[in-house]
This record gives sequence, C-alpha cells and structure tokens, in this order.
Amino acid sequence: MKFKRKFEEGIFLTLKHPVKLFFKLRFNIKILINELDNVSTPYILIGNHVTAEDPIIVNCFTKHLVRFVAADTNYDTLWKKILLNLVGAIPFSKNNFDYKAVKRVLTYLNSGFPIGIYPEGGRSWTGETDNIIFSTAKLIKLSKVPVYTALYKGGYLSKPRWSQYYKKGILEIKITKTLDADEIRSMTTNEIYNRIGTSMYHNDYSWQSNKMIRFIGKKRAEFIERILYLCPNCNSLNSFQSNSNYFNCKDCNTTYEINEYGYIIGNTDYDNVADWDKWQKEELSKYCEEENFNLTSKSIHLQKFCNNRKIYNDLSDVTVNSNELIISKQNDIEYIQINNIKSISVTLLDVFEFYNSSGEKYRFILNPQENISINLIYNTIKYFKLLKKRRTNCAE
Repeated sequence: MKFKRKFEEGIFLTLKHPVKLFFKLRFNIKILINELDNVSTPYILIGNHVTAEDPIIVNCFTKHLVRFVAADTNYDTLWKKILLNLVGAIPFSKNNFDYKAVKRVLTYLNSGFPIGIYPEGGRSWTGETDNIIFSTAKLIKLSKVPVYTALYKGGYLSKPRWSQYYKKGILEIKITKTLDADEIRSMTTNEIYNRIGTSMYHNDYSWQSNKMIRFIGKKRAEFIERILYLCPNCNSLNSFQSNSNYFNCKDCNTTYEINEYGYIIGNTDYDNVADWDKWQKEELSKYCEEENFNLTSKSIHLQKFCNNRKIYNDLSDVTVNSNELIISKQNDIEYIQINNIKSISVTLLDVFEFYNSSGEKYRFILNPQENISINLIYNTIKYFKLLKKRRTNCAE
C-alpha cells in the first residue's frame, strides 16, 4: 500500500505541469486565490462540481495529490479503472451510504493524505449549486481535519453538463480555507453543513450577468433535451429536439437559441437553464398529481446487476406511473413499486440508476434524442416517491 501511494504521487508530480498547461489553454483558467498552494498536512477539499475534469483541474494547483471520491459507475470500462486507480480515486456507491468508502477516506486522512469530495453528489445540470449531501458534514465532523473549498466560476458555461462540446471563455477558481480543525471540533454537524453549503454555492448565470463574457464554441444547444423537458409555450412534455445552436418544440414549433453568452433566446420568462429548470420542476409536480399521469419510453438500454454481476443487458420499454415502474423486456414484464425504488441517481451524461428493495441495481443508459429526457424520468420518480411518502404519513 505504501508503494502504491508513492507511485500515485510520482504520477501526479510527473504529469502536473503539462496537464496544468493543457487545461489553462482549454478553459482559460484564472486563479483568483489559492490557499492550498503550499499545504502539506491532510485536509478535505470540497467544491461546486461543474465539469468532468474538476478533480484533475484542481489537482494542478495543489502541492500533493488529492484523491477524490468517485461514483462506482465511473469504473464501467477497463481504461477508466486503470486511470482512476492511477490517481488513487476512492470508489463509492452513489446515493447509497458506503461504509467501505468512508473507512478508506479516514484511512487516507489518518495517513496524511488529502481527500476530495463533491458534496452535491454529481455535476450540476444547471450551473447553480445543488443541495448538498448531509453525510458530507458528518464525515467532516468525524475526520477533524481542515476543509478547503474550490469554487469554480464560468466552468458550467465552458462545458454545460448536458452538452457534448466545450466553449472557450474563462474559468475563475478560488481555493480558500472554509474550516480549520479546531472549529470542526466545536461545531455541530448542522453548523458544518451550513458553512460548507455557503462556501461552495455559486450560480454561473448570476456571475455571467455581471461579467458578460463570450463563450465561443460550436453546437451550443445540442442535447439540451437532457435537462429541459417542458415547453413554456405549449406545456408539452418531452417534446424538444436540438440541433446546433437551436432547439425547438416538436408540438408547437417554437424555436429557441443558445447565444454566445450562454443565455436562451426565444423565451422572455426564462432566459437561462437554471430558472427554466426551477419552473419546469414546479410544473411537473402538478402533472404528477394528476390522476392516471404516466411516462413511457421505448427501447431504453437496460442493465441489471445482482451482487455486482450483470444479469441483464438489452433494450426494454419503460413506463412510470404513481404506483410503479414497469419494465417490458423481451417476453417478460417486471413491476417495481415506487416505494421499493431506492437510491436513484443520474451519473455521467445519460446513465440513470437505482436499486430495488432486494439490493439489485438497475441502470438505464438513455439516448437523449430518442429516449425520454434523463432529468424528466429522474424528477418524475423522485416526485412520485415524495407523493407516496406524503400519502402514507397522512394515512397514519
């Protein structure tokens, strides 16, 4: 184990400067503050998570390798496993408390190594920091090491999660100390949670409204249907199709454009993805409360796992209603009660995962321009679960 850690550190020191140059050129990085430049003692690094490269970028500006916690879905191919193992990444089961991962984090910290965690649990879809996972504050309380925050500004507009393409604008980074060890000892878990939430909150559109920086790149709207699924003009669900810098509603033919500043042209009420998403979530809750409301999508690529062994890998039709999720595969139909859907999450770009009550994992790999919007199915199941919980509480 000692040799492995020295090897990881050697890889880090060898690649740090050429990788830093590459990302400075790709994202036009500007370091505003870096309080980690010469820190050698163990610490936890948190931050808003906006691009897939965030862990690599921030490691370009630290003295020692920060080993990041990474969702186990990232280990789905051999080359990814090799790469993540080379940089000492710590795999965990997303949205499902993983005691082995926590134990490994504490072992690294006790051995003097820094650890990185993204408390949102995944990359932002909208450019605004999402709710953070409360267990992060518990881990910080348990670890009793200083906490630093890496705040990215302009990262989302450089590469929105829903997009395939990079834009050249600017990426400002501030790395500051959020908590020291003595503070952590004296604070409650709730106080730690509030502090870290404040330290890492950011909205790229609020920042951009003052900066107005051009983000130059091709196909600025392509695949926006991954995140946007409700048309404000006709209230149609899952009716968008995107092409190049534009997307349109197939039901009412309204066309929208993403301009070089990242804003939406064609809708006076919601000129950015963050505000549009807040509105569509509110409207979706009304749909979900309607009697007989359901969603259906044909030919979704489904993988099913039992004890980490893949037991199904084929196309399936999927229907979601307020009571159950129905999977029609080959000559078989599987019914999963909404209450029995556990630990739902969206990983990478097009992977939707959950567990059933028996611990089996289901992975939907969606095609954004052929299947249902990944955020639509995620938000619908999430809201149906909330409705079930409310009705159960009322019945009691």
